[in-house]
Amino acid sequence: RLAAEELTNYVFRISGKQAKVEVEGEGEVRIGTMEKFPGEIPEAIAKRLNGTDNLEAGVAATDGKTLWIVGKTEVAELYAMYRFLESKLDVRWFQAPVPEDPGDYYPKSERIEIAPFAELREPKFRIRRLDKCGAVVSHLAAKGKMTAVRNGYQIFPGADGDYTDPKSKSYAFFSPRLPRRSVSFGGGHGTFAYPVPAKTYFKDHPEYFALVDGKRVPGKQLCITHPEVLRILRDSILANFEESGGIGNFHFGLHDVTSGWCECERCRKLDGGEPYACGIPNISTRFNKMVKLVADEVWKVRPDALLSEWAYSTYREIPEGVRPDPRMRVQYCPHGRCYGHDLDDPKCSRNAYLYDLLKKWIAITPGGVYTYDYYFAPPPPLYTCAEHVLAHDLKLYKKLGMTGWKDEEYFEDTVFIERFRKQYGSSVRDWYASNWQLLYVAGKLTWNPDLDVDKVLEDAESKYYGATYPQ
Repeated sequence: RLAAEELTNYVFRISGKQAKVEVEGEGEVRIGTMEKFPGEIPEAIAKRLNGTDNLEAGVAATDGKTLWIVGKTEVAELYAMYRFLESKLDVRWFQAPVPEDPGDYYPKSERIEIAPFAELREPKFRIRRLDKCGAVVSHLAAKGKMTAVRNGYQIFPGADGDYTDPKSKSYAFFSPRLPRRSVSFGGGHGTFAYPVPAKTYFKDHPEYFALVDGKRVPGKQLCITHPEVLRILRDSILANFEESGGIGNFHFGLHDVTSGWCECERCRKLDGGEPYACGIPNISTRFNKMVKLVADEVWKVRPDALLSEWAYSTYREIPEGVRPDPRMRVQYCPHGRCYGHDLDDPKCSRNAYLYDLLKKWIAITPGGVYTYDYYFAPPPPLYTCAEHVLAHDLKLYKKLGMTGWKDEEYFEDTVFIERFRKQYGSSVRDWYASNWQLLYVAGKLTWNPDLDVDKVLEDAESKYYGATYPQ
């Protein structure tokens, strides 16, 4: 339905006429997933979709009579529609609409003619996430995230309210834009803090929490080797999979600090021989041994459960004596990398270290490695002219066989946290707008990293700036 709305919307803007669109029914335009058209999809379309295992693959095709927009699975037909609007109707999306800037481009023409064609589109990277950051929880940045999806990104609803409640605005927005397999059961920095909150457990079970300088501390740092803590975490993960019928994913992480780790004998026993790395504590071995214990218990009950973990900050180094399960995906976080140089530039000592570490993670991770980049993390990120560095790195990631790329963004229509508003004032509204080219390039090249970045920029900027583009 959303794909149909988007098509009729832009056909009307371009031509002033209404398109006759039928969702899963007879009509000049037919839109849906493969399963919605049993025995009806033209053989040429079905053959192309059956020939790929990419769940986000979609085909747009017409024989001159009927336009088919068909996705391999849910939401894939939405991506196929957007790629059709770009390639055949010349529509572009640059940024979220604001009063002074509609943020998109489309030509004007009374008649739209499309010659017979059949085109399969599938993203080269399975993970292409753009996450909301610096924002008040439970406020939906709908316009910014709408633009992200139109440009091929996957969006994450973690801080946008209860998207599992069919009555909520969050559910209405995400349900047509988020495959059920992408629903997150939490984890990340709240892996332990959510299932084992201090207000619930500390009074009766202080031993569940981190021992620091000889005292148990009632915060978000826990004793991550305590058997009961691990049991509670395991049961929490399994309960979510049970409720969803096994569809969704869980991501292992720890509280986002570099201190306060548990100093009990059992936790220290799991640590490796290198207590520090890059000037901060190294608990990677402890963390990875804990992940293996819990993940193995989850997989005993749910062998197909989709699980992932961070290689992040204090647990980014290669762990000793433990390796990721072939089903485990690892997200590598290059904190502190230099974005003024390519990641594999040997002349940049900072990047040389992080690139070598990335290759080591790839070598030990059969389940696949993807990144959590930080082009926009240090505010205020007013124009970051790194499009060519990004293009080089995405080509490098493809060559290395990596599965994806992620970054975080400060969407224009979010409600920013008080600290940002006090420190940066109205400039927070300009962070995305002043970086739209970089985000546009990332959206295009995570689908196809072989694109020429200069041609992508020329096409976008000439349409955005119009007559002023040469200047």
